[in-house]
Amino acid sequence: MEWKEFTLGENDAGRRLDRLALRLLPHRTHGQIYSAIRKGLVKLEGRKVSPGEITREGETLSVAAFLIQDEREHFDGASSERNGESDTAKKNPSEKIQVIFQNRHLLFVNKPKGIPVHGENSLAQILLESPQCFHHFHSNSDEIASQSLEKNSPEKSISFRPGPLHRLDKGTTGIIAFSKSLAGAQWFSEEIKSHSIKKIYIGIAEGTLAHEEEWLEKIDGKEARTKATPLAYGEIFGRKATLAQYEISTGRKHQIRIHSETHGHPLAGDTAHGGNGGAAEHAEESSQGAKAKSTGNFFLHALEMTFPENNLGIPPKLCASLHEEFRAAIAKGFGNPEKILKKQHLENIIK
Repeated sequence: MEWKEFTLGENDAGRRLDRLALRLLPHRTHGQIYSAIRKGLVKLEGRKVSPGEITREGETLSVAAFLIQDEREHFDGASSERNGESDTAKKNPSEKIQVIFQNRHLLFVNKPKGIPVHGENSLAQILLESPQCFHHFHSNSDEIASQSLEKNSPEKSISFRPGPLHRLDKGTTGIIAFSKSLAGAQWFSEEIKSHSIKKIYIGIAEGTLAHEEEWLEKIDGKEARTKATPLAYGEIFGRKATLAQYEISTGRKHQIRIHSETHGHPLAGDTAHGGNGGAAEHAEESSQGAKAKSTGNFFLHALEMTFPENNLGIPPKLCASLHEEFRAAIAKGFGNPEKILKKQHLENIIK
């Protein structure tokens, strides 16, 4: 019988063999995988082992060649069906997405406005197709199974898939983290769970937020804590507004938007969460000449993340610079953005 052999990397260690094989052969059911292992069609170190065998880094995984061939044929068929779909990488080239920091464990990028984090035509899809960011991975698990692992090296992984570790709304810009290793994903998730990673945002709220406020209301039954601090006062879409800083240690869905609405200062233009949409006459020309209508067009930017001491090489603090559209809105509604943010020791986000 012909076999395909793969060397297990560090991200494959400590996994049950049946679960690892399921990632390699995603179009097989768990029962089929279990049966293949029992029949000796999937082996570790040339040995027939149980489905619950725990894998180790550096071990050789042998898989019957016809199983891999079946995966390739399934992938080739799926690829031909997708030929008419849009090419995300061409529409949204990853070169336009600013990489803030990356190492072998984690990647941090500055998310543009209007791109979802997950799903079709998403930030995840764009980045996972980028060799600059994920040169050991491909975004499609079918492709990994049928093509990539035939060029297997210890750096590559059968069981681990990189991806976003938290969410930002489609209309929110700023810093977002992606995993590049299992160790990085586990560390980040644990620190988020223990509230050790702090996140600071900057946004434009309706009305006058007179002083710093701390908001503690639960969201979907879970604790949510937001501290809102006014930075400057001005006007946007023809109404009074506050340029505010938001600090959160929890990360509930739409947390800042919901808390802002609850406390009478919804994000300007955030019609989904209590904000006024504005009128057509308040549509503004951005510095790039494109029209930005106020309806549904709020300004919220994930400015900064701070991290506890770690052994993964992640620096204590990472910042995401403001995008041009947000800078233009600050300049028009509040005055010189450099002067305002320098006063608050936030001038590094202008760069």
